Amino acid sequence: LASSEPEFSCNIPMITLTSTANVQGIASYQWSAGVTDLGNTGMITTAGDYTVTITDSANGCTISEMINIGENLLEPTVLLMSSESEFNCNISSITLTATPTVQGTANYQWSTGVTDNGDTGTITTSGDYTVTITDDDNGCTSTATINIGEDFLEPTVILGSSALEFNCDVSSITLTAALPTVQGTASYQWSTGITDNGDNTGTITGSGDYTVTITDDDNGCTSTTMISISENFLEPIVSLTSSELEFNCDISSITLTANPTVQGTASYEWSTGVIDNGDTGTIAIIGDYTVTITDSANGCTSTTTINIGENLLSPTVTLASSEPEFSCNIPMITLTSTANVQG
Repeated sequence: LASSEPEFSCNIPMITLTSTANVQGIASYQWSAGVTDLGNTGMITTAGDYTVTITDSANGCTISEMINIGENLLEPTVLLMSSESEFNCNISSITLTATPTVQGTANYQWSTGVTDNGDTGTITTSGDYTVTITDDDNGCTSTATINIGEDFLEPTVILGSSALEFNCDVSSITLTAALPTVQGTASYQWSTGITDNGDNTGTITGSGDYTVTITDDDNGCTSTTMISISENFLEPIVSLTSSELEFNCDISSITLTANPTVQGTASYEWSTGVIDNGDTGTIAIIGDYTVTITDSANGCTSTTTINIGENLLSPTVTLASSEPEFSCNIPMITLTSTANVQG
């Protein structure tokens, strides 16, 4: 009694048993339970002990023979690992590695999307990936699955400034990358023209567009935020007028009036000798007088000067009489005044 295979396996679902009889007459065959009787052959599909009984038609004598058929349906085991757990802004390729336990030699079948390198595979997108291991010793297979995620979440940051513009009061502005939203630790890359202060701030000294690029070390993702810093160096315009052009014998006090054009509110700084009344000033002597206007909107200043003179020249007069004295003949004399004046 012989078998076509010594045991069942994942490759062998059916075995043929063959009985070879040496008889005087004609052999008849009686197979045990579980055997599909095909005469001197029988078909079986499960492991176990099987017998065939031969009867010789010439004398009716019988003989039995038994065979044991085993099985090997042990599935291989496989551990499927990845070089990284997820794709991110730093990781664009991941290697999958299958580590099998087999009786013979392992064959690998990777799922769609995997570049097959034998016991390793390369992937470039997230998803579920499988490897099927076939043990060539018994044809049994085992499949392992791994899920590879992705993390492309970009960080966020608010870029603020200590001032909105450069002006006559502001020569340096600090930029601050505030409230960063990151999964790990944030690092900062400032654009050209910014002095990096080594933290989340930078210093600038000129107007323009400035950026900060923030990188999240957890996934390598970055985002860039821009801020525009302008400048305002417009000087105020001021005219300085006086209530009189000069001092004279009638005018002992003159009022000076500053008429500024500003963006904000004007403040006034009068020179020495001026009684400060805000946008007006009072003077009592001749000279050059100045007013300096400061614009509260940008701190810029402008100075203008006015000259106030004097005219204290006294008039001259000549007084003459028509006669030098009264007499019996001269009862009336006419006095005549001849004046030398400017007016």
